[in-house]
Amino acid sequence: MEIFLGALVNSLAIIIGSLIGYLSKKKMNDRLNNLLLSTVGIVVIGLGIKDVIQSNEIILVLVSLVLGALIGELLKLDLLVEKLTKRFVKSDSPSFHEGIITSTLIFCIGAMTILGAVQSGTGRGHSILYTKSIIDAITASVLCATIGIGVLFSSIPTLIYTSIFVIIASTLENVFTDELLVEFSAVGGVILIAIALSSLLKIKDIKVINLIPSLIIIVLLFLLFK
Repeated sequence: MEIFLGALVNSLAIIIGSLIGYLSKKKMNDRLNNLLLSTVGIVVIGLGIKDVIQSNEIILVLVSLVLGALIGELLKLDLLVEKLTKRFVKSDSPSFHEGIITSTLIFCIGAMTILGAVQSGTGRGHSILYTKSIIDAITASVLCATIGIGVLFSSIPTLIYTSIFVIIASTLENVFTDELLVEFSAVGGVILIAIALSSLLKIKDIKVINLIPSLIIIVLLFLLFK
């Protein structure tokens, strides 16, 4: 149970941040909401760029994203996730479902999530996930105030996602080399940028969910060629 402590704290931080944002929502006007959402979007782009520029195998990253996007489109993952979300979360509000999906992607896709899970799973403490919890609490507060209460429910898939990687890291410690984590994070960085451009800044309509298979493809390609 100790290895899941970081994941539990992270999920709790999202809940607390979301509640703070929801309670303060009435005191915020549309202009402030847009400013805060845009600010989060710019920060997310910065985090994504930081992960991408650390890649030493940018061709593998590019191929992974292209293949992942093709698989995602063929499987129509965006429609599948939307149906599943509506089935398990009874709400007719589009913003509610958008809040869950967008915030889940932000909280789950990124270097700190994977690195933190690996640190926890290999028994090296939870400092990364604790730091991420502070960042996520602030982000959840802003997102919940601007998008809606759906952000709070993203704590559940975030907990599940992080816990899965904790388990994988604890059983396959030798597979998660520093080199693989760098390339995995680079693919995640591109997805973070796509999230910011699509859901936060509303600049480009991107079916971000359909890029998720890229995270599996990069692992397979790295293990195959490296």
